[in-house]
Amino acid sequence: MSVETLQAKEIPAHTSTLIRGRISAVMIFLIALGLLAANALSLYFLWEKVWPIPKWSPLRFYGIFAANILAFPLGALALRQAIYSIATPADLEENTFLAKAWITCIAAAWWTYLFFTNSFLGTTFVMLWGCYSLPMNAVLLFRRPLSSLFHRKKILWGALALLFNIAFGLMAVEIGLHITRHFSKSIVFLDDTLGTEDYIERQRLKPGTILFDIAADERGFSDALKPKKQRKKGEKLVASIGGSFNVIATPLRYHFTSVAEQQTENLEIYCMGIRGIGLQHYPTLIRKDVLPLHPDAIVLTLFVTGLLPLTDQEQVSHPILRDWFSRDRCMILNTIPRIITLFQLKWERDQEEARKKREAAKKGKENRPPKRAKKEGPQDLKTILKYNPWLINPLLEKPWMKKERFLEVETERAINSCQINHKSYQWLRPLLKEIKDLAGDIPVFAILIPDEFQVEDQLWEQIVPRIPDWIQYKRFYPQERIQAELKKLGIPFVDCLEALRKGPKYQDGLTHYFFKRNTHINTRGSRVVGKLLAELLQKELHLKPKKKKGRTK
Repeated sequence: MSVETLQAKEIPAHTSTLIRGRISAVMIFLIALGLLAANALSLYFLWEKVWPIPKWSPLRFYGIFAANILAFPLGALALRQAIYSIATPADLEENTFLAKAWITCIAAAWWTYLFFTNSFLGTTFVMLWGCYSLPMNAVLLFRRPLSSLFHRKKILWGALALLFNIAFGLMAVEIGLHITRHFSKSIVFLDDTLGTEDYIERQRLKPGTILFDIAADERGFSDALKPKKQRKKGEKLVASIGGSFNVIATPLRYHFTSVAEQQTENLEIYCMGIRGIGLQHYPTLIRKDVLPLHPDAIVLTLFVTGLLPLTDQEQVSHPILRDWFSRDRCMILNTIPRIITLFQLKWERDQEEARKKREAAKKGKENRPPKRAKKEGPQDLKTILKYNPWLINPLLEKPWMKKERFLEVETERAINSCQINHKSYQWLRPLLKEIKDLAGDIPVFAILIPDEFQVEDQLWEQIVPRIPDWIQYKRFYPQERIQAELKKLGIPFVDCLEALRKGPKYQDGLTHYFFKRNTHINTRGSRVVGKLLAELLQKELHLKPKKKKGRTK
């Protein structure tokens, strides 16, 4: 074979390598340009916009400021080198080193940001990434000697490869979980990053779901709405909306909406509950489900410590960036622990079920509540109370959570709601005003349900030591803030706190108005809340009380 033929065969390979080198060089140039721009923007924010930054220590501020100042000349030199490399592309070995080093730096920057800031904020985002342009520009500027050093030292190259694999793997898992979340309706991926309508639809009960003596209706609510033709003349329809407190946790007859019905003439209350929703979801629920019913009034069930979103209003911008750069929205940090918790709860339930079976076997008879299969349909009240006597006698009830887990839940709620001027309260007035505006001529009322730690002094004494700087917290602060806003907007309300606190106590010093370590009110609590709701509706809708008991549905 002639020399000319050999050279002809080598030309395509050489050309391909040159083209790939040019493409990678152009990409490097664009990245270097982006780094320099981010660095310049960061310096602008640091100098003009947010200096000094509140709550930042001088060491933190000046450290980031110094890193940005050092990064700028490095970025300029790196950009100059990147322009030159387009004409004389670096070899692929150097580009491989550069890609691995950069991806490792990006992953480190990402996790550093999540560690230092819980929620995405534009200024801190720009500053931190401007700061991280320092190592990335340094790697770009000195990639030739660094690449040579790392390739000569197997230990260094192995360490870089390990860090790269970890970084790439974490980013791949995060991206995969984000994609899965948009297609899966599993509770594992359920969080407040979803739109309000999507969240409501995922949490809505499936029609036919059995809850004690009622099956969820075609709208997905644990109640039965009387057809319009069957309503009596002058009968008022009230739509009661809320979160899990409006999803029946007791037999429907004992729920506070039913108690209010039983004590009031010409009144039907349609209990419209969606598990896990907060006040930010109420406008969507009203627009989509309540207004088409043309009710005579709307009642807002306000559970005072689980009512408001925990994000700042300024954090609602840049939704895509918030999905990736907020610790509370990081899929790895939130979804994986949730999966572990669900498996743990399932294991605990299985263990409890096995224990009950063993006890029943020893007694020689089945002593467990029947499984509520969909085909069985709702149970009659007599059967329900036979297998669930704790619904009437709370002293027979077994805990729903372990003590430590329950205290964690209550402590978190106290921290997020009882802190004076907590950031979540900035949502209160805009959301309540939006609800009132949506209702139009339909009157809106509210019923305030307290948390258990506000009712039971023993529980409050247990969680106070767990609250950092507890002097900044007020036990009944949620009621103060919510009542003040309701009064300003002219929304009539009733607060159940005083009635529940003054209720008769058992020998253990507790009122037992809540399910045991469950956070929701029980049959006793529903009786008190229902009576207060009846008095509110009788006063505002000019209805008469009645002595006759029994649900009209």
